[in-house]
Amino acid sequence: MYDFLHTYEKIEKKFLNDISHYIAIDDDNLNVYSDSIYDLIVHCGVQIEKISKELCFQYEEREINSFNDRFEIIDNKFKISKKK
Repeated sequence: MYDFLHTYEKIEKKFLNDISHYIAIDDDNLNVYSDSIYDLIVHCGVQIEKISKELCFQYEEREINSFNDRFEIIDNKFKISKKK
């Protein structure tokens, strides 16, 4: 199984050690753009895709190609849409 925790820790470290040193975490900076932020968002999206595929394969024992279908399966299992 892919090491998701290690990748999460790398993403978190990059955010805390790189990005937050240059851009204050504040609502006033919601429109700030940088290539580093863009790369981090893309990296997070890729990880969400990998995790959703892995979870669905565990629960359905088959590959689900549609992200919407995977989200529905995961939501039915973990009730994500009901959480606040």
